[in-house]
Amino acid sequence: MTSSSKKYLLTGVSAAIVIVFFSIPFYQNWYKNKVWIAVESIPEQLQYMEPEERLGARLTNSYRISAAVREDLKNKGLLDSAIVLLPPQGYIDAQKFDYPVPEPAVFYYYTGVRSKWTNSPGVENVTHALFVMKGISKLIPVNDTILKEILKFYEPYPIK
Repeated sequence: MTSSSKKYLLTGVSAAIVIVFFSIPFYQNWYKNKVWIAVESIPEQLQYMEPEERLGARLTNSYRISAAVREDLKNKGLLDSAIVLLPPQGYIDAQKFDYPVPEPAVFYYYTGVRSKWTNSPGVENVTHALFVMKGISKLIPVNDTILKEILKFYEPYPIK
């Protein structure tokens, strides 16, 4: 078998594997929902070239609300010292509020602000809490008494 025939054979086998791979419904859905949707959104993304706009469009309210928390803390001059208590996803769902609560590490990636979940080690050090009531999110400063009340209030709700 010559070198060029090996190349053709390898190309044919590779093409057959790719065709079989994408004929499986699970991978068809993955391609359609993860890859092709990004290709389809290129014209929309070209209209919004600012990185902040593009992140908001791609990551929806998870990013937008987290960024609003960052701006609020920045305006108050507390950006570097704040630790934010994130509400449990179960509570957000019960409130029918559109906010996919990011994990603390993802929240930090979005904002540069440290955060905790209700079950995180060091939760007693939080300085602010993101609270949702009647469709409105609000960042509130907390002390030990308020924090204990909030943690007790959030107890029945699952984190994720």
